[in-house]
Amino acid sequence: MPMRKGKVYIFGCSHAAGHELGPKRLNYQKFMKARGFDSVIQAMDELSFSEYHKRIARPWYKKINNICTPLQSWAGQIAQKLDMPIVNFAQPGSAFDFQINLLMEQIDNIDWNLDLVLFGTPVSHRYTIKPRTKLQSLQLNHFANMKDRQLTLFLQVLPSDETMLLLHYGLVTYLKHRYPKVVLCEMCAPDENVQNKTFRIENQFYVEESFASFGNKFEDSLYPGKHYREHIHEKYAEYVLEKLTNDEKYSTIVT
Repeated sequence: MPMRKGKVYIFGCSHAAGHELGPKRLNYQKFMKARGFDSVIQAMDELSFSEYHKRIARPWYKKINNICTPLQSWAGQIAQKLDMPIVNFAQPGSAFDFQINLLMEQIDNIDWNLDLVLFGTPVSHRYTIKPRTKLQSLQLNHFANMKDRQLTLFLQVLPSDETMLLLHYGLVTYLKHRYPKVVLCEMCAPDENVQNKTFRIENQFYVEESFASFGNKFEDSLYPGKHYREHIHEKYAEYVLEKLTNDEKYSTIVT
């Protein structure tokens, strides 16, 4: 009987889910020029977060119908290069603890000798609640649709950036110790506005560079929704895969 071929399990947020990737009939450069900007970076520099969301991101997402193509993400492209099918659980807007819960639900289905588990860490300012019977991710800093009065009240009760970073890196440590064969890649490093960065634990991620710091080295790398374009995902996939193919821990999976 032939050996079962392994699968690639994908967990994470929009970067692993392939948000904005895949077939689009709209030229994003023409979209930006029609709104008075030569590039996404120019618009990000000149507009506030809420103005960018209203004038650029929201209409862009509507035009592309919020497309997500997991196979085109960095994780999906690793699967394609290994000729392995994907099992995707990554979702845009996911919190870190939300995705860990999804991973734990799949533990009995994962064969750690054959399957590859790729996990892109969501940003630190998201958390999970359970309003009824189903877990739900919330994002602390998404104020674009709030009125000033609502925003003032909300900011009074929010956990601090330091609190959320402690939670974030606590989850990193938990995941690495509980499931040591998870390939954990950092999507975005902590916001530069957070003064205390001592919480970051070095060498906790599979590769040295976060997806964002890697992608920012290239020009014209972003779509209007601020997600990285396909060629950036492909380059990052090659970057991660180079280490995987030389790592004895994954020799039964990637060779």
